[in-house]
Amino acid sequence: MGRIADQFGRVKLYNLGFVIFTVGSLLSALSQNPFQLIGFRVIQGVGFALLITNSYAIVVDASPKSELGTMLGINQTAIRLGNVAGLTISGIILSVVDWRGFCYVNIPIGIFGTIWAYKRLKEISILDPSKKMDWIGFAFFFIGLTSVLLGITYLSYGAGSLDLGLSLLLLGFFFIVAFAGAEAKIPNPLLDLKLFKIRSFAMGSVAQLLNSIVLNAIIVLLAFYFQPGLGCSPLRRA
Repeated sequence: MGRIADQFGRVKLYNLGFVIFTVGSLLSALSQNPFQLIGFRVIQGVGFALLITNSYAIVVDASPKSELGTMLGINQTAIRLGNVAGLTISGIILSVVDWRGFCYVNIPIGIFGTIWAYKRLKEISILDPSKKMDWIGFAFFFIGLTSVLLGITYLSYGAGSLDLGLSLLLLGFFFIVAFAGAEAKIPNPLLDLKLFKIRSFAMGSVAQLLNSIVLNAIIVLLAFYFQPGLGCSPLRRA
């Protein structure tokens, strides 16, 4: 999404992200079976990707260099506050309505965000159409990462899915290695591997990865432990 935004405009794709996310939320709320929900969540995820990747870029474009660290810090603080508040708000929603409420609540927010972004945000970035999209790298990374995630998912089901899970993991690692090899050879890579020679970037990326794994694992596991395991309600113990 970031590479495409460099070609067509960050604000334009940010606004489009609000529209896609809102439509995906509505369709998810109206889904009638798990397969529909998963498919519509993919649409929702595409919209979210457009929003999150371009939000950082828009902040960088709009901030003077002397204030860039402060602006990015404020942006991160807002995201973290939203994450914390969301855990409590989600418990309230589940106590009043069913899971569809998670999707419906996004619709008015998405409509407001779409209108606000369209009226208030102006494109100030310098577009660079010469940097073509690295579709080969994108395909390798997409297949590799998807295979790894599916492999981990199937391995969690136990011995019955062990062979499939391991096969998907091997396939995923193969394509990720192929992705790294392809990125080192093309003039406009999707990910410039030379960035990892910068210690602060490399260590920051590792720290972010570990933080995301721990944070998201705890949220998912605790939800299953307290509610199906201990019989707690979303807000208090049953």
